[in-house]
Amino acid sequence: MTKKTGDLMAIKELTEMADHRLDLSRLMQSLTDKALEVATAAATAAYYFEKDQALRIIPASGSDLSEDYQKFSYDMECRARLVLLDMKASISPTDAHTFSMISLPVVDEEDIKAILILVRRKNQKPFGSEDLDSLGIMLNAVKSTIKNALLYRRSEDQRAMLKEKSEFLAVEIEKRKTVEDSLRQTKEKWRRYSFIVNTAKEFMTLINREYHYETVSQSYCHAHQKSPEEIIGKSVHEIWGPGSADLIVKNLDRCFTGEEIYYQEQFAFNDGVSRYYDVNYYPYRSVDDGKITHAIVITHNVNDYMVNKIDLENTVTKLRELMKGIIATISNLIEMKDPYTAGHQQSVANIAYAIATAMNLPQEQKELVRISAEIHDIGKISIPAEILSKPSKLNEMEWALIKAHPEMSELILSKIDFPIPIAPVIVQHHERIDGSGYPRGLKGDEICLEAKIIAVADVVDSMSSHRPYRPAVGREEALEELKRNRGILYDAAVVDAYMSLDSTAINPDSRPDRCIPG
Repeated sequence: MTKKTGDLMAIKELTEMADHRLDLSRLMQSLTDKALEVATAAATAAYYFEKDQALRIIPASGSDLSEDYQKFSYDMECRARLVLLDMKASISPTDAHTFSMISLPVVDEEDIKAILILVRRKNQKPFGSEDLDSLGIMLNAVKSTIKNALLYRRSEDQRAMLKEKSEFLAVEIEKRKTVEDSLRQTKEKWRRYSFIVNTAKEFMTLINREYHYETVSQSYCHAHQKSPEEIIGKSVHEIWGPGSADLIVKNLDRCFTGEEIYYQEQFAFNDGVSRYYDVNYYPYRSVDDGKITHAIVITHNVNDYMVNKIDLENTVTKLRELMKGIIATISNLIEMKDPYTAGHQQSVANIAYAIATAMNLPQEQKELVRISAEIHDIGKISIPAEILSKPSKLNEMEWALIKAHPEMSELILSKIDFPIPIAPVIVQHHERIDGSGYPRGLKGDEICLEAKIIAVADVVDSMSSHRPYRPAVGREEALEELKRNRGILYDAAVVDAYMSLDSTAINPDSRPDRCIPG
């Protein structure tokens, strides 16, 4: 009776705690802690499977992590993977020489699944149906909260994705505005020069306030397939007909008030072929009294320019998308080779870009930092997967292979003609200010700024990440590492820029493959 009362109290505490938490990882941590308490188990862990992500293991804070724990932790993980097949609660068969194990599905979604595994030692009472019932009651008590946490998680993911897309679009729009402003200024200078020299290719006309042509250029007559005599003295309506003439008269009226007018239009002269033209209206003032008596209209054929511009914009867009696809493919290949670092390169890229932004670097330099960071570990493709995922200490030969991956990156990238210098940045990202880095032992200003930025971002994300040979150290320890070695291993300005960032904006512990401490 006392145990049942204790179980009910634990369930009540878990329910109250869960109602205040929408963070799925923290909720799973609380669940494993209470399951350990309710079942009086030696060890409890939640095994978290997410689509396209590495397995996450969340152990209960009170689990027995002595040396003996290693003997059954492997079986716990194997059991969790077996439960994935049917997602049913079960008690593993036991005998006098082994331990007792119970498994319960916690989350069973298409893209996310979580299994709770509990173990009792051989000197403890084996799990029975009453334990299965108690744990089932506990899971049912927080079922709705887990569902809400999943919904919250997905909504946050969607929000983050929309924010990222919005920021990207804002950057692209700003770039486009800059290019358009530059093109507009260039064309304006060209038009004025063309007017001064009165090039024969310009269509030039002088129109009075009665909308009649008084002077026309030969090129204008040729475009209309008429002689000057067939145009001079005629009205705009007689030459152009209704519709087009109304637009011309409207612009002439604006010009007669002193306004200079420019617009670009696509239309056809008498040959019936539609082309792009720049059209300009300039007020013409009388020498005697300075009053506006005429409008000078200059029309320039820019069809070839516009067609080439449109083709060039389409080509640039395709090339940009192609490069993004190449970078993404390379990044995916690396993560397929080393699944324990899934998402690592993208996380490093995000942190590095934020640092570069905080340092007020030009946009081109920030893009170089981001793209280089996205594939900074490409050299690891040449390293055997057994070494990358080895849970124990590397031997001298294996460590030498790991240290060679920046140079392998340089060799691989030298075969690709990128429009920006990515290879020098990647080959230097493990160099250190005091010359203790690798592969070339560069010091201080011998290391490019972009590589210094990626080095700091890499340290932060790596120390916050789970690795096969160690659990995640955490962001706080990463910060301490940067403070200790500021100006020694890491560039002081880069470290200061990272420290200035809002921790909620750049938080490596939010990555899906993190081991969240209890």
